[in-house]
Formats: sequence, structure tokens, C-alpha cells
Amino acid sequence: MGFGLLLIGYFIAYIIPVWQQLAFAMPLGYLVMLAALTLLAPYAKGFRLTRNVTFAALPVSIYYAVTGTAEWGLYTCPAWLTGTVLSTAAEWYYFLFVLVFHVCLLRTLGTFTGEMGLPALRQMAWRNLLIVVIYQALFLILSLLLPLFSDYGGLFVLPLTLLRFVFVFLDIYLFFRCYRLILPEGSDATVPDKKTDREDRK
Repeated sequence: MGFGLLLIGYFIAYIIPVWQQLAFAMPLGYLVMLAALTLLAPYAKGFRLTRNVTFAALPVSIYYAVTGTAEWGLYTCPAWLTGTVLSTAAEWYYFLFVLVFHVCLLRTLGTFTGEMGLPALRQMAWRNLLIVVIYQALFLILSLLLPLFSDYGGLFVLPLTLLRFVFVFLDIYLFFRCYRLILPEGSDATVPDKKTDREDRK
């Protein structure tokens, strides 16, 4: 149905590029998610919207891939590519994209799983969305206020990074549960029965 590919693509795009030298994986991850969302698009309008939004990740992910892999020393990026103006613009562009992408995707999953009769997955989707919004709001506030307490800015880096990993791994787990419990149309299997629902709430 597409949730397996969504899980793989999300992992590639959000976990592997944590190491800057592996940023080349970011465009690949978003391409895999595009394929996944294309498969999911017939099932809900929200998946089509999320797929269209995902195209916006390609330019900035390619930028990060080029500048990140330059750390290997195999080539040198032009000064204009790594300059403050472009790097700051890319950072804020990606910040906005991540927010819009997760709002579209998790909102769609919350509605879709509710319609499928999977309340545990619906709750997970809305909870994850709340965590993402909190993270993005904190990131925005700290980014704007950081010059006011530059001597203490480092104190906020670790908690914010941990919160980012929390929502990323919760999303991965959500996609895994969707992969296990939501079946493609025409499958010989059936939607999980009440016993499976109870297992899902564990």
C-alpha cells in the first residue's frame, strides 16, 4: 500500500543525514517517500496533497547533499554556495517545509486511520503532530531569541535535538504500525479484528 516505503524513505531522509557527510541520502529519502505517497494517493486526498508538498523538499535536499558531501574533501563548494545568505535561506526554507510536510502527513494519517477504525493509530498520529508543532515552535522561538542569550545558547541545543529525535522515531513507529495493520485494497487478508486492536493499544 505504500507505508513500508514511507517508513524507509522517512528513515533515510531524517536519520541518515544526521551525519553531515551522509547528507547525500536526503534526496534519496524524499524520492522514496514520493513513491510511497503516490501509492497512497488513491486512498485519501491528504496523501495527494502531502505528495505534492514533498516535491518542495527536492531543491533544499539536493543543496544539503552537495554541501554536506563536500566535507569528504573530494571537491570544494563555491563560496556563494556555502555563504551565510544562502545557507540561512536554506535553513529557514527547510524549517517551513518540515512543518508543512508533517502537518499534511500526520493530519491525513489521523483522519485516515480513524476512518479505518484504528483509534490507537489515530491517537498516535495526532500526538505525533502535536510533538512536531511543539518542536517547531521551540526551534523558532530559540532561533529568534538566541542573540539575546548567546552565552547560554548551547544549553538548548541538546534538549531540542533530543526532542527532534523523539518525534522522528515516533513517526517511524507510527508508519511501521500502519504498515502492519493497514492492508491494500484487494488483499486476501482483512482489517485487524478486535483482538488485534487491543494488541495495537499496548
